[in-house]
Amino acid sequence: MASLALGQVENARACADLVVRLANQTQERTWQSLEWETSAQVALREGNVEMAVRHIEKALRIVEQFEVPLADWRVFGTAADIYAASGQQSDAKKYSSKEIKRRADLTESLPNELSAVRGGFL
Repeated sequence: MASLALGQVENARACADLVVRLANQTQERTWQSLEWETSAQVALREGNVEMAVRHIEKALRIVEQFEVPLADWRVFGTAADIYAASGQQSDAKKYSSKEIKRRADLTESLPNELSAVRGGFL
């Protein structure tokens, strides 16, 4: 989210809340999981680790229940960051490993013609 990258945390929170509401009105699990993940990132940036954990757990439930390969690696990576921030090191390591594996799986699924992506842009 651009607002978060620019350090505009208050604007990022407003945007994240809106998009979570919109995504949850659909059955599109990829968008739902990504929006909960974004909301978790915003909460972490706000210093609200408890809320970040609650939001990332919602995203994790989605990616663990449904096939969402374009989102799960991001959710796992954010989960690793949030669990590390909350002092849950074993969960942080678990989700960091899952992120690495899913990124590798996704990269390997790409055609050879996309060698730049295979080389580490993903």
